Amino acid sequence: MSLPEGCSLGAWEHEWKHACDDIESGFMGRLAFASYDEMVKWEKRAYHEEKMVARRIGDKEIEKEIVELEKKSRQDIWNAFFGRRARG
Repeated sequence: MSLPEGCSLGAWEHEWKHACDDIESGFMGRLAFASYDEMVKWEKRAYHEEKMVARRIGDKEIEKEIVELEKKSRQDIWNAFFGRRARG
């Protein structure tokens, strides 16, 4: 796990969830990202952890930002899997 210096607790929770998912999957690592459904599931679970941190500290603005980041992440995943094919 590699995170930049000064990152938020939510970012740590997000990446920790990925590590836990990797362990639970039998250490699929990046192979999990070969599946659209698996990648979406992992990201959804990781962003949930970030949102829970924001809720625990009562920061609704941060929670809104995380929701927007999650939406962008889902769109990026969609584009990675289907965007190139759609463009031909």
